Amino acid sequence: MHDLMQEMAWEIVGQKSKEPGERSRLWLHNDISRVFMNNAGTGAIEAIVLRLLKLEEVNWNCEAFSNMHGLRLIEFDNLIFSSCPNFLPHSLRSIHWSWYPSKFLPPSFQLNSLTELSLHHGKLVRLWGGTKDFPNLKYMDVSYSDKLTSTPDFTGEIHPSIAVLKRLRTLDFSNCKSTKNLPSEFARQITKLSMLFLDGTAIEEIPSSIECLVGLIVLDLCDCKSLLGLPSAICNLKSLDTLCISGCSKLDKLPGEMEALEYLDLAGTVLKEPLVMMKNLKLLSLRGSIAKPRRWSGLAGLFGIRKSPEPCPQPWGLVLSSLNCLCSLLELDLSNCDLSEGDIPDDIGCLSSLRELYLRGNNFVSLPASIRCLSQLWCFNLESAVNCFTLVEDEGWSARIISTIMKLATMGMYPDLYDKYIVFPTSEIPEWFNVQSEGHSLNVELPPESCTSWLGIAFCVAFADHQENLGNSTFLDDFDCFRIQCSSGPCWTFEKIGHILSPHILVFYLPRDYCWEQFSFEMYYGTSRNLNIFLTCLNNVNKCRARLVYEQDLEEEELNWTLKMLKRTVQEYGCEL
Repeated sequence: MHDLMQEMAWEIVGQKSKEPGERSRLWLHNDISRVFMNNAGTGAIEAIVLRLLKLEEVNWNCEAFSNMHGLRLIEFDNLIFSSCPNFLPHSLRSIHWSWYPSKFLPPSFQLNSLTELSLHHGKLVRLWGGTKDFPNLKYMDVSYSDKLTSTPDFTGEIHPSIAVLKRLRTLDFSNCKSTKNLPSEFARQITKLSMLFLDGTAIEEIPSSIECLVGLIVLDLCDCKSLLGLPSAICNLKSLDTLCISGCSKLDKLPGEMEALEYLDLAGTVLKEPLVMMKNLKLLSLRGSIAKPRRWSGLAGLFGIRKSPEPCPQPWGLVLSSLNCLCSLLELDLSNCDLSEGDIPDDIGCLSSLRELYLRGNNFVSLPASIRCLSQLWCFNLESAVNCFTLVEDEGWSARIISTIMKLATMGMYPDLYDKYIVFPTSEIPEWFNVQSEGHSLNVELPPESCTSWLGIAFCVAFADHQENLGNSTFLDDFDCFRIQCSSGPCWTFEKIGHILSPHILVFYLPRDYCWEQFSFEMYYGTSRNLNIFLTCLNNVNKCRARLVYEQDLEEEELNWTLKMLKRTVQEYGCEL
């Protein structure tokens, strides 16, 4: 219905005149081009809107603006003008012009009627010279203006007179990389400013006068890599509910309690102090934050490499231990934080409101038992979390291993082998793997090519104890990786797995496209320092097992998962089957 009404409106506008320059609204590329090419602008034109999906250069004459005395709206998106406007109508209320071609707005342009100004991705060096009055301006966006160094009068900073814009609600300087300073004093008149975007700028400090922005709701400082800190005065902003400081690599602490804050993005920061009390915080992202030295990485932590003394407690532990003060938290993102075994606090279960927990890309074997107290949790992401399988006490290793293999099998194509092997801290290989062999090698007869239900092969290798297979050889202390060599086929190397201190099994899945008529492999032990040196795993591997995976296996696993979810639902609501 909406599209039909729009077409009717276009038809009515088109009927008023055959000449585009005599119409009130222009939205067709050919009509707009005709007006500018022929300098055919008139006072009848009130709005010009042209949005393109791709950048396009146009050789249009901007002098056509000089006769558009009734123009109220300009919206150009992805147009590269060959000329710059020397005049813009004083009647303009809204300007949305990406890739604005000039270094400044026309000096004669009067902004009394302007409510919206958006000139992102433009060539702006400064907006205007001298004093300008913007009594009605509510929205300003000059983001991605790489060359912008000033608003009026002062190079390298935002001029204090911006505070006289009493109706300004949104100010966007995103990715204005030459902007270094904010005015030392924000006037109290700018109380209606609700959103301030300074992300990607070269801002070094936020003045304490920011507390005068009493209406500020959103403050975005993402990727302000020169920002040294936040003033304590920011805690006086009672309306501030969103603070984004991800990528602020020099920022190492928060100023104090921010009672109204609901969203806090600290991704990629290096906090060294505990989080402050934020009783209303609902979303916290620490994604990619590492505030501790890397003791060991990847599977090395699982296998227990300790070639240096145990480090002293690190500030990172203080940050995580302070999570229990966030009683309203709904979403917590700890992805890719290099968390190791024991880093997640035991009392994480006290976050009773938590609904979403993201732990992908970390390095731990188990989670605290209190995690089962998170009764509201419905989204729990452990994607690429190395070896984290001690989650639910009433589920055995066998079920977890089989479930993991089924997930790998459902992925179909083989996007990245190195994310598709898993190590479990157990010595038992499930009976589900029905082809077995003692030692470090195994042979499996594969189904004929005509068998369409066959998906791939899963195999499992049980490692022996570190003490038994390596002894005290200093030479073997450097051996920290394994290689799987398939007969008449490819080989894969798993680097920096580490020395084995206790029995573990490695589970691996290979789609049928990577298998030949017969599948056989041998395990080799080597060093990542020299991948040409590998030793046969005669004493390192106790046994190997494999299983051909068929479509029927996936169907059975799906049924088991459905029954398990049904059982948990029944138990949760106190019903009986």
